Amino acid sequence: MKNVLREIAYATQSDAQKLDLYLPSPVSGPCPIIVWLHPGGYTMGDKDMVESVLDYILERGYAVASMNYRLADEARFPAQLFDAKAAVRWIRANAQTYNLNREAVAAWGVSAGSTFAALLGTTANVLELEDLSMGNSNESSHINAVVAIIGPMDFLRIDSQLLQLGCQPLRDDVASGISTLIGGQLTECPERCQAINPANYITADCPPFYLQHGTADHLVPYLQSVNFARVLIDAIGQENVTLNLIEGVDHFDSEHNSPENIQKALDFLDRYIKPY
Repeated sequence: MKNVLREIAYATQSDAQKLDLYLPSPVSGPCPIIVWLHPGGYTMGDKDMVESVLDYILERGYAVASMNYRLADEARFPAQLFDAKAAVRWIRANAQTYNLNREAVAAWGVSAGSTFAALLGTTANVLELEDLSMGNSNESSHINAVVAIIGPMDFLRIDSQLLQLGCQPLRDDVASGISTLIGGQLTECPERCQAINPANYITADCPPFYLQHGTADHLVPYLQSVNFARVLIDAIGQENVTLNLIEGVDHFDSEHNSPENIQKALDFLDRYIKPY
């Protein structure tokens, strides 16, 4: 069974800044909580998309805060990261009210949402990538673990990696979701692309990461996760980075949400945030 509280405002700058809070039942103590960030190419998607994995997560005893963030049509980066960090601060500020464990907060992103989940994990101490005026400024936006599924990480290398793997490159024009997010074509805005690349902020203080990608992904090449994992391993150690490559699986293939692969991600989280 589950309890759900819908349309909770975690900030007030935009109607998009709402989350749905799902609570497992029954529970014996404060729950670890997952902040879930939806896919949608940066211009689409909604927090309701969590339904495909929700029951698996709740059955393990995790609460879920499935959040909307400002889409690129409304605001360009770093607004989305500001939103994600504001949601984490809201969770910590309200943890006692909802019986949440404020010391056990993970981020789980899918596709576009993975970019922001990864940035949550790598930018905890980057002051210019947090807007404390959005509320709960005394709380930390640090998270304890990250799950990133089919995530775009390095915008500048997506096309070259797709070509390397025998796929068609993405459309690089001002109408694409990525270009809308950064405010210009990728080839004309390399500094903005670097600013949104989670790998550029990795330090030894980053939390553990679980990365999942299909090797036949024709939209976001699996090398995005492979290369990101290498940089993470150099900084935080092989034992803190799990890379699950699924042979022959494309972007948004149902295999990503299979019971087996969802359980692998949850096993990872059990190791790193349930002990808190």
